[in-house]
Amino acid sequence: MDNNSLDNKELEQLRSEYAILKSRIEKQEIINDRLMVNTFKAKVKDIHSVSWASYLSGLFVIAVAPYCFHSEPLSMSWWFVGATDLMMLVCIYFTWRYHHDLKDPAPGSQSIREFMESVKAFKARYQSWFRFSIPMLVVWFGWMLVELYLRSENLQITLILVASLLFGGTVGGLIGYSLHRRVVHRCDEILSDLEE
Repeated sequence: MDNNSLDNKELEQLRSEYAILKSRIEKQEIINDRLMVNTFKAKVKDIHSVSWASYLSGLFVIAVAPYCFHSEPLSMSWWFVGATDLMMLVCIYFTWRYHHDLKDPAPGSQSIREFMESVKAFKARYQSWFRFSIPMLVVWFGWMLVELYLRSENLQITLILVASLLFGGTVGGLIGYSLHRRVVHRCDEILSDLEE
């Protein structure tokens, strides 16, 4: 009986130590889960901050387009001004739509999986944006050149305007591409962290 009693005490002590160890591991997993979620939230916040640059620049173009494009020296048609504003509205809408669908992470393995799928879908849509934006910009710029050519009385002024617009468009394009790469890089960081 003495041996049996001793074995029971050891068994109870082992169970007690196992329960303590299990509790500590669960607490550590919860802390790691929270740290991971907070890191992802910071990266998603950074991704969303880029969208505000898109919204503000789009709204700026919408507000300024009638004055800049329709008045002297450009004197472009109201059709062109309207198309420019419509193009900016479409860009703002799709930017909002893409960012709206990107979910914030939450603790728990199920919600982390949903978050991972959300990031993958966001990245795929965000990268496909060039398939639409580049042709749209080529058509817009071509239309602008035709309008400048038809409405200009002085070829030298037209060439100066085209050079200025090309320079501004190049600088804007480089800034936009830099922001685009930043968003894609953040998505890659998140997906890499989730896959580890």
